[in-house]
Amino acid sequence: KSGTVLLRPPQRWRESLINPEFLGAMFRVYTVVRVGRDNNNNDGGAASVGFDSFAISILGKRGRLAHLLRQLLLQLSSIAKGPIFASEQERAAYAGFLLDGCLNQMEAILNEQQQYGPLREGSMVADLGSAEIV
Repeated sequence: KSGTVLLRPPQRWRESLINPEFLGAMFRVYTVVRVGRDNNNNDGGAASVGFDSFAISILGKRGRLAHLLRQLLLQLSSIAKGPIFASEQERAAYAGFLLDGCLNQMEAILNEQQQYGPLREGSMVADLGSAEIV
């Protein structure tokens, strides 16, 4: 298909890419950036700096970084043919790990919705929550 970009990394990337710790780290970084808070601070840091232009700037940068990390995860999920996977079993294990990471992210987002209130209508996550899986 035109417009489809598949990541075709060289053989020298193999050990890093098939290492579950690498993908796990990418999902953990994405979670920290997306949520923008640690477990002890549920306000994203807004209370400590006040909601001024500086705080809004930080939130905007975090949103941009979260977007870039989502793009990275999408590109990692597009690894297809090439020298990375030695077998179909490796490819299936990689796909399974990516799927688990995505499902964990969706579960966390839905849990946040329950804890912090409804999502804005029209947001991507709200749309996913109402989507039908076929």
